[in-house]
Amino acid sequence: MKITKAAAEKILSVVRPDPDLPGADGLRIMVKGGGCSGFQYDFHLSVREEDDIVIVRDGARVYIDPISMTYLQEAEFDYVEGDFDAQFVFRNPSAKSTCGCGSSFSA
Repeated sequence: MKITKAAAEKILSVVRPDPDLPGADGLRIMVKGGGCSGFQYDFHLSVREEDDIVIVRDGARVYIDPISMTYLQEAEFDYVEGDFDAQFVFRNPSAKSTCGCGSSFSA
């Protein structure tokens, strides 16, 4: 999985100590069942777990569990700012189809 420079910069700007999750030092990216296309992307602040795959880009840490990585192997995680919004975006060539909102896909 590739993390773009823009995504790394945004991750670093939001990863801060969280009293509800002591030690959170990265962003966890997961693929879960659900959404309108069968699978959906999920991400949240997290700490490293034992079997995680760790990707570091410009100091930003991303944690991915091995099962999720099978769906994300060739994906790109980016941060895009438009005229009226800003969001993290997945570009996943392994997805056979995606929904209109871009948060779910079929494999």
